[in-house]
Amino acid sequence: MIWLPVSFLLIGPPCDQFIPFDVDRETVAGLTYTKGILLTPTRLIDCDYVDSRERPFLIDNGRLILYNPTSDRRRIRYEHHFDLATEVESLKYWLTSTGRGSIVGCVEGRQWTLVAEATLAPSETRTLTWAAEGFLTADFNRDGEVDAIDLSAMLAGWGGEDHDLTGDGIVSPEDIAVLLSQWT
Repeated sequence: MIWLPVSFLLIGPPCDQFIPFDVDRETVAGLTYTKGILLTPTRLIDCDYVDSRERPFLIDNGRLILYNPTSDRRRIRYEHHFDLATEVESLKYWLTSTGRGSIVGCVEGRQWTLVAEATLAPSETRTLTWAAEGFLTADFNRDGEVDAIDLSAMLAGWGGEDHDLTGDGIVSPEDIAVLLSQWT
């Protein structure tokens, strides 16, 4: 087991102030596990999440504990980024979250960005959690690979609308071309 330190950015008042902090990162079975704590006079953040960086699918599941040690209300904003092994626009993805605050996922090219934000009262602690998953549109069985199993599912639905990848309402040769372009 090898832990590697990396840096993250936490954004807080003033809005354009970035505060980098170190995290420990370990990769196990193709997934990356990250943990880190930042403590300053104006905020505490404790992050713990798992992601699928450099993989052809998206997993980003985690937890943030935010604490405002000051006597003023404070907005704390956190974000992290990682690259996937495919264009994120080729993915069908969804994001769920819990806790009082906002969590948003953004995509651009191969990069996934997660942004979490909450406004905390003096001495308030808040926990936010999230789960983001995404798979290539041709990965019908969601196993992280577009392979013969997915091709077989497409062929079984030939002429119907199940497994239509082009949006024309029918599985046709054009859909096979899309599937083959996502082949892993």
